[in-house]
This record gives sequence, C-alpha cells and structure tokens, in this order.
Amino acid sequence: MKKNTRIIFLTIAFLVLSFPAALESISKKKNESKYPAIQPNSALSFSSKFNGTVTVIDDGEYRSLQFGSGSGGAIQSKIDLKNKSRLLFNYTLCSTLGFILFREPKKEVKKVLMIGVGGGSLPRFIKRYYPQIHIDNVDIDPLIVDIARKYFFVREGDGFKIYVEDGRKFIETVKTAYDMVILDAFGSDNEIPHQLTSIEFLHQVKSRLSPKGIVITNLINHDQRIYESLVATYRSSFKYVFRFNLEKFHEANVVLMSFNDDSKNIGLNEFLKRADEFEKFLNHEYDLKKYAILRSADALSQKGVEIIHDK
Repeated sequence: MKKNTRIIFLTIAFLVLSFPAALESISKKKNESKYPAIQPNSALSFSSKFNGTVTVIDDGEYRSLQFGSGSGGAIQSKIDLKNKSRLLFNYTLCSTLGFILFREPKKEVKKVLMIGVGGGSLPRFIKRYYPQIHIDNVDIDPLIVDIARKYFFVREGDGFKIYVEDGRKFIETVKTAYDMVILDAFGSDNEIPHQLTSIEFLHQVKSRLSPKGIVITNLINHDQRIYESLVATYRSSFKYVFRFNLEKFHEANVVLMSFNDDSKNIGLNEFLKRADEFEKFLNHEYDLKKYAILRSADALSQKGVEIIHDK
C-alpha cells in the first residue's frame, strides 16, 4: 500500500511540475501557427478589426508593414534587415529634428510617449542614441503589437514599454509628464483617427507635457480642407507650430512640431546650425539639413477653416 501511495504521489508531482511547461509548449505552437516564420521574397497577410488587411512584406533586404492590400495599400513602416535601427522614411528622419529644439536633449528629454507602434523604427532609433530615455509606446491594435514583436524585432525592456490601449484613453488616464509626445497613428484608410485630431484631444496632450515639452505629429496632406483644419486646430492649441512639408520628396507627409516654450522658438539659421550639430552627433549617417531647411513657422490662412472638435 505504501509503495502504491508513493507511486501515486510521484506521478502527481511529475504532472504538477510538467504542466506549466506543457502549457507553454502548446501556447508556443499556437503562436507559431498564428504567426508563421516569414521567408525572403514573400509576404504574410493578417486580418485586423482595427486596420483591415495587414501585410508583412519581406524582399530579402527590407521588411515592410502595409495596411490594405495590393497597389492600394499604404506602407506604414519599413526596416533594413542588416541595420534595423536605421531610419528609412523622410518623415521619421524629419521627426528626429524635434530633439534639436532642446539645447541638451540628453539631459532634458527623459520621457517620451508615442502613439502608434507600427514597426517600431523610431523607438529603436531613440534608444540607440538616447538609451537613457524612457519610452511609452501605445497602440490600440493588439495584432500590430504582435507583428512588431514577431517580424520587426521589437523588444520591450530597458526603459521601453508597449501598452495595448486606445491612445486617447491612455492620455486621459496617465499621470506621467512627457518631454516629447509623438503622434503617428493611422487607420486602414490612411487617415488619423478622429479622436486623435480634435482640439479637446490636443488639450489633453498638452496637459501631459512637461513645461518645456513638445508634440511631434505626422500628417498626410491628401485632402487640403482636412489638412488646413488639422493645422488650424494645432495652432489654436499651441503657441508655436513649426511645419515641415515633404512634398519636394514627392510625399504627402507633413510633420508638425508644436510647443509653448518660448526658448524653442528659434530662428531658421539657429535651427540649421543645430541640425548640423545633430548630424555630427549621429556620425553623419543622415543628411538632416535637407529637412531642416523646410521648416516653416508661418501661419496658413485660417479664414473659414474649421477647428476640429470631438462632435
């Protein structure tokens, strides 16, 4: 009887100890089935309730994230498989100029909030050159976060955290004061979600900024009326708004840098000088002055232009 009891006890102990490993194995197989490995010169498509068809494209040299299918799709992110922290898009490179509005970014920029995960290119760049910065990255779509982790080498830790949450709700509830907020969120229609465009939203963003904080926004100008309303809404929310229109690169992107700190309202010559210093800091890997020269602080005519509200 004692021998049988011992055998039963050992069997139960074995099952208890092996159960977590078995669950982990099942979970891993399920995940591999949902997100299979991608081969060079191939593509994988997924269905998102937030972004419709989402496709990962690998051409052997670059890997891209696309919303929509076929020629009508819009590339949202792209990485160089041999140099994953290298920025490839004009608008992301232009966005990095936000750091030069701080005289000493290594000391002044401690916390960054990003709305929109994509392929994680910008957080990877920031952590490469400013490892001391803490980044909170928010995206409403759990599929995009999974794809970023599986196919775009996005890893949390060392001051980088991802939240699967509505960006606006996150801003409404977070208590952190951020030195930089980067808004780069688009849906399947390549439009910024309405709740992230209104003056009420921008007032919430402003309330989460540190006293000398800035907001960097990526816009798409494919409808002049909507674009003018977006810019007017930002100008109604912030004391200063710098615009960078990237049409000379045959792109519809416009980058806005918005802030209230008087010390950041520097002239174009000083801005270009700092851009040159920033290039040196980045070991001349990028030509950033070609974006800096596009800086415009002039106001678009707001006559008859509607400010965007929640309702």
